[in-house]
Amino acid sequence: MKKNPDDVDALFGLALIQEKLGLLSQSLENFKRALQRAPADEDILLHTGISCLKAGRPADAIELLQKVPTLNEGNEIALIHLAKSYEALGDFASAVKIYGRLNPEKIADEDIHYNMAVAYGRTGDSGNSHYHFGLYFKKKRKRESALFHFQAARPHFPKGSERGRSIEKEINSLSKAEDRSPTDRPAADPAPSPRSRDKSVPE
Repeated sequence: MKKNPDDVDALFGLALIQEKLGLLSQSLENFKRALQRAPADEDILLHTGISCLKAGRPADAIELLQKVPTLNEGNEIALIHLAKSYEALGDFASAVKIYGRLNPEKIADEDIHYNMAVAYGRTGDSGNSHYHFGLYFKKKRKRESALFHFQAARPHFPKGSERGRSIEKEINSLSKAEDRSPTDRPAADPAPSPRSRDKSVPE
């Protein structure tokens, strides 16, 4: 930066380090400086959008993040944070449209399934809400709770549909599995505020 204060890679790298250190305002300023110099750079758009969301500016985050998938349709990180930004604004209908573009089976982070379940529930889509709660509890290794939600999701989808087959597969798998958590009980749908994701999901 001392040698070349306008170097895009240096600005971007500095912003990433500042973000890791929790220096959010400085980080966001340098992300913006990098973006001014490379307005179509996918990584800079992505991280500037994520920083805006972290800074409590979801509308700015949406403006940036919605440009990323146009550069790379496979950028699921951008889609996830775009959906979270809509959730932060209370626009759950837009959030579920974005979540619908994701492949549930490829999402490793169970918290994303939690967010998806809450968002679908807020739009009145009980079937997909239960389905994603099922995936959430499955990844949490709460077999009975996962089974409870998959069974609750089952009536909402035709048996021959793709989602219906997926649910049947999950139910069959969980029904055959040994119960490794004997104290586990089916969990009712938690309904915390999506603005402040907490860890107090009934188990």
